[in-house]
Amino acid sequence: MDEGFNIDSTHPEYVVVGYDTELSYQKLRAACRYINDGVDILATHPDVFCPSEFGPLPDIGALLEMLKLTTGRTPKKVFGKPSQDMIELLVEKFDIDPKRTVIVGDRLHTDILMARQAGCYGLLVLTGETTRDQVEGSSVVPDFILQSVADF
Repeated sequence: MDEGFNIDSTHPEYVVVGYDTELSYQKLRAACRYINDGVDILATHPDVFCPSEFGPLPDIGALLEMLKLTTGRTPKKVFGKPSQDMIELLVEKFDIDPKRTVIVGDRLHTDILMARQAGCYGLLVLTGETTRDQVEGSSVVPDFILQSVADF
């Protein structure tokens, strides 16, 4: 479903980089051609890898880095965490007080950074990407750390 977007693969306004389980070299070649011609990049999120039952798999951040190395261009806008856009919409729509809000996540550089930037509390769970050792050396520090969401 295109949700009102006009999909134009011959003269695109943007190259949108999002999670694609059917990514091909043909798609990458087309994206690079458009980017090299000056078309701006939009991205859904900056996560470098996606956890899976097979271990980490490349995610949008890895693709963005590859495109940057190839074309020299970075996204005009990244919509997912740590962008505050998501939080600001919720705060406004539901009249939420960020100072009384906790954002729970497993990634320092997205979930907890977004909490920091939005003025919310950040609760890190250690069941995903981030380890306790990584917290010790990070400039992004959560307010709370739990081993798992089950520890609530």
